[in-house]
Amino acid sequence: MAELAGFSAALPYDAKVQALTSAGVALWDVIGSCRRAGSLDSAIRDEQVNDFAAFFAAQPQLLAIGFNGAKALQSFKRHVLPQRIVPPQLQLLSLPSTSPAHAALGFNEKLQQWRQLMPFIVSF
Repeated sequence: MAELAGFSAALPYDAKVQALTSAGVALWDVIGSCRRAGSLDSAIRDEQVNDFAAFFAAQPQLLAIGFNGAKALQSFKRHVLPQRIVPPQLQLLSLPSTSPAHAALGFNEKLQQWRQLMPFIVSF
């Protein structure tokens, strides 16, 4: 995201969050809580998604959601889409996981796919 929004990835966390906010980007997990032994997505059990009805109501200008990996999109499709609360203008973008565990693609290949977000990022 630092590359796409034009800020240094070396910034402190709070500065990164501010830079993303300034670029019109919100970060939010699909899964609000779950049980998981270890760090693999395949180990996720008893997932509960965040309150997307409230999120969409609070963010009426939202144009797109970029899903960081297959599990995020899968959970959204399973739990949120059936609620029929997704605004009609919202674009859902499937993106490769940025996790180092997802080694099938290198940084540059992942970045190329993440560039799908560029039309939705406010330039500095």
